[in-house]
Amino acid sequence: MPVLPRLRAAWNGFFFTGFTGDSLAALRLALGLLLILFHVIQFETLLRLDPSGAAFVYLDPMWHFAWLGFERLYPAVCYAVFALLVAASLATAFGVATRTAIATSILCVFYLKGARDSITGDVHHRYFLPIHILFLLLLSRSGEVFSLGRRLRGAAESRIEAWQASWPIRAMQVYIATFYLWSALAKLRVSGWTWIEGGGRIQATLIKRSVMWGIDDGGQVAANSIAYALAQYPGVCMALGLAVLAMELGFPLILLIRDTRWRLAFLGAVTTFHIANFALIYVLFIAIPISFLVFFDLGGVTRWLRARGAPSPTVAPSAPG
Repeated sequence: MPVLPRLRAAWNGFFFTGFTGDSLAALRLALGLLLILFHVIQFETLLRLDPSGAAFVYLDPMWHFAWLGFERLYPAVCYAVFALLVAASLATAFGVATRTAIATSILCVFYLKGARDSITGDVHHRYFLPIHILFLLLLSRSGEVFSLGRRLRGAAESRIEAWQASWPIRAMQVYIATFYLWSALAKLRVSGWTWIEGGGRIQATLIKRSVMWGIDDGGQVAANSIAYALAQYPGVCMALGLAVLAMELGFPLILLIRDTRWRLAFLGAVTTFHIANFALIYVLFIAIPISFLVFFDLGGVTRWLRARGAPSPTVAPSAPG
C-alpha cells in the first residue's frame, strides 16, 4: 500500500473514529459542570472585592482591555459577569442554547481574566486549555444530543455520526498534548539545560516561593517549610527537573496509549505533578486536570443517565451531507 493512502487512512482512523454522540454529550455535561469549579479557583480574588466598592483605574491594562478602552475595574460588574459565567456553564452542561452558552462563557472569561490580570500586572496562561476546549466544543454538534434545551422544545435528538463526534474530541486531545510538548520546548529554548542543571530554576523557585511570606524570629520560613527544605538538595531538584521535562516531552505519547489503565496511570502522575506544584510553589494549575476528561470515552455516563431519566426521545435523522 503506497505511503500517502496509509497516512490518509491513519489520519482518518485517528480523527474520525472512536467516539459517539453520547461521548460528546457526556463530555459537554462533565466539562460544563466541572469548569464552574475551575472558574471559582481562578477568579476568587475578584469575588473578594466589595461589590458596592468604588471603581479604580487599571495601571497596566491587558492588551484587549486597552484596545476596547476598558480603563477601570467595577467590582459590581465582576460579580455580574461571574454570575453570567456560571449560568452559561450550567446551560452548556445541560444543552440549553448550547452554542450561545459556550460563546457567552468564552466572552465572560476574557472579561474576568482581563480584569484580574490588569490588576496583577501579569499574564496568566491557565485558561489556554479550557478556552480552546470550549472553542472546539462550540464548533461541534454537542448540543444536539442529551440536550435539555431540545427536550423542552419538543425536538428530537439528532443522529451524530462517529466522525462528527470524534473530530472535536480528538482535536482537544491533540491540543492538550501539544500544550505540554511546547511547554518543554519553551523551557529548553529560553533557558536551555540551565533550567535543571544543579537544581536550576526549580531550586530558585522553591526558595523564592518558600520565603515570600517572610521569615520568623527564629530564622524559619513563615510558610511552606517543605519547599525550603527541598531546595537544599540540588540533586533532588535536578531529578525533579528531568522528570518534568520527560513528562512534558513525552505527553504526546498518550495519543498512542489504548489501554485505559495506562492512560489513567499517566494522567494520574501528571495530576500529582500539578498538585505538588500548587502545594510547593503556589502554581494555580491545580484544576487543569479537569481537561484530561477528553482522553476518556464518557458515553457510558450519558447512557446511564438516560436509562434512569425520561425515556430516550426519538432520534431524528441528520440532514444529508
